[in-house]
Amino acid sequence: MNTAHLTRRLALVLCATAAACAPPAPLEDVVTDARADARTDARTDTGTRADSAIDAAEDAASADVTEQDSALDAGADSAPDAAIDARPDAAADASPDVAIDVPIDARPDASIDAMPDASIDARPDAAVDTGVDTGVDTGVDARTDASVADTGVGAPTVVATTPADGAMAHPATVAITFSTPMTPATLTAQIVAGACAGSVQLSRDNFATCEAFASAAPVLSAGATVATLAPRPGLLANQRYRLRVTTAARNVADLPLAATFTHAMGFFTASTTALNESADPAEIDYCNLQFPSTISAASGSTTQVYSRLYRPGLTEPAGAPAGLTAQLGVGPANTNPQIDAGWTWIAASFNVQVGNDDEFQAGLVAPAVVGTYRYTYRYSLDGGARWTYCDTNGAGRNGGLDFELANMGTLTVTP
Repeated sequence: MNTAHLTRRLALVLCATAAACAPPAPLEDVVTDARADARTDARTDTGTRADSAIDAAEDAASADVTEQDSALDAGADSAPDAAIDARPDAAADASPDVAIDVPIDARPDASIDAMPDASIDARPDAAVDTGVDTGVDTGVDARTDASVADTGVGAPTVVATTPADGAMAHPATVAITFSTPMTPATLTAQIVAGACAGSVQLSRDNFATCEAFASAAPVLSAGATVATLAPRPGLLANQRYRLRVTTAARNVADLPLAATFTHAMGFFTASTTALNESADPAEIDYCNLQFPSTISAASGSTTQVYSRLYRPGLTEPAGAPAGLTAQLGVGPANTNPQIDAGWTWIAASFNVQVGNDDEFQAGLVAPAVVGTYRYTYRYSLDGGARWTYCDTNGAGRNGGLDFELANMGTLTVTP
């Protein structure tokens, strides 16, 4: 009997009572089912691994937050950036606080930490003082910038003088007005005439030499913006003087004068009473303090003092000149008889004819107060309205005859 046939018959008998005898699934269906089972297993495995990764990330984030809190709590309030910058950028970026950490960590730490205060302070103060700094330095630079911020001033300038440049005046004092309050110690003047010195100078020969002042320091007023000085022994009549202020002058912010100030024209000491150097026809052509040039005398004693003068058509004839007024004066040392008060004048009388000159004399009475005084002569052709002042070197209209205060007589009064 055929074995294969027998086998098929046996299978038919067995399947007659069992549902499992359904026709076998095609081979392709078996493969498809196997693949589907594999995908399901893979998803299950992947999900498990993802859950593990998420759990690990949450644990790391929690640890990072704990680390941030510890770093912030441990850091001083005065330096929070140091606590933040000390954490590795990677740890900061891994924290859930990404929206905050990214803008901070995106800036290079070096660009923040490497900016020392010196880089701020190193900016020239001049930039601050000229108005470039709008207040950023306030409270940062505790030195000059703080002073500038407090005073609100810049480099000083000279805004006015009295007398003004180009004016005609014969003042007893001169004044300088500054744009800002000045430091008194930087406003200095010379007290001896000669070579120019000090930050405030006054000259009548284009600063080849300078005049002296009564004090080395000016009197300040108007909130230290106006400096007033008294030239001594004073300003001569009918001369041109120029003021100069150097950059040694500094204001309360310790800033120097923006540039040296110098009068362009100066002021002219035109006088209505002193004729010297005026070229006025009424000026005496020549006069002097003849003798003596110095006197030492006890208080109340009298000394004869002589003077000579020349005026064409007036002094040549013998005898006293008609219409001429002559006086001898004595006054405080270091003053100018042309403008200063305190001088005492007495009438002088004709003494003798000396060639074309007339000589006058008067008795000088020593003042009661012991000390040093000056004395000289003066002459008038209009009854004392205007005067020509004399000195030991000669003064008047003739060439080279300028009146000089230093060439007046000197009186020393003793007890």
